[in-house]
Amino acid sequence: MTDGQGETPARRDGRGRYLKGASGNSAGKPRGCLNHATRIAAEMLGGEAETLWRVDINRALAGNNVLLMHCTDRIIGPRRGQPVAFAMPPIENAGDLAAAMGAVLRAAARGLITPAEAESLARTAEAGAHAIEVGERIGRERLAEERDAVERRCELAVCALLFYMAREIDEEAGDLDYRLRALCKPVLRLGRAALDTLAAIPYTLEMIEADRAFIAAHPRRLDREPSPLGAEMGSCAEKLSDYIDDNAHRLEQLIEEREAAGKAPVLRYRTGLFERLLGLSWPSQIPGTGERPSPNAEEAQACDDQVAGYTT
Repeated sequence: MTDGQGETPARRDGRGRYLKGASGNSAGKPRGCLNHATRIAAEMLGGEAETLWRVDINRALAGNNVLLMHCTDRIIGPRRGQPVAFAMPPIENAGDLAAAMGAVLRAAARGLITPAEAESLARTAEAGAHAIEVGERIGRERLAEERDAVERRCELAVCALLFYMAREIDEEAGDLDYRLRALCKPVLRLGRAALDTLAAIPYTLEMIEADRAFIAAHPRRLDREPSPLGAEMGSCAEKLSDYIDDNAHRLEQLIEEREAAGKAPVLRYRTGLFERLLGLSWPSQIPGTGERPSPNAEEAQACDDQVAGYTT
């Protein structure tokens, strides 16, 4: 037969069978596919396989050589390899691969394993070492990510502590020295931003303890670049600290004169940081009230220790 473009190609061979790709099933019969009769026979024999094997084994033991060959070749099946026992060091990291390869080569040299088995073991050892190396790299990446997150939170915590310190300084002596109050303002502004960020995390007591334990096990990197907020806070806090160092005696006199005149303000924020920064002793009572400061000196010392732990 022909069409408008030429002759129709033949769809069967000389024996009348469909050519591959020319029948209704263009892909041909799938590899491993069983016909209907084979599937029925497999289902019927499936439940009696153990009984039939036992009969074959008994006849083979009775001297039937054909069934003996059937048992060894079909039931047991040929074994292409045998288990080998020799001393091989464990592979716990990529550095252990050399020792493992040396053990394999020594076993091959002594004839304990064949060269093919040595090659197979070498590939297995190399694959194991590669898997360990990948796991170690993933572990390092996760540690680096966790370190960045912890150091970032600790930096924010330091900014928050500096906020509380500047707030106390401003309350204690801000009205006595306009320059001191002006230096406190940027510290308070940046500290408030740090507090808002920590509140959004949220930065709980459990997380604080976990971060401190992490830093104890993994000390902070000295070459770490601070965040823009941390860098600005560090600069502002340093200017404030330098100004207090240079004017500590004058500020102390102004505070004493005000207290002697009975004009000391009612203090709301008391941690004792300002007194120790000026070298003064922590008062047992709030001037003019007869009340013990809150938080107490032990809590203020713990606050100091926390600042030192994050900044050293």
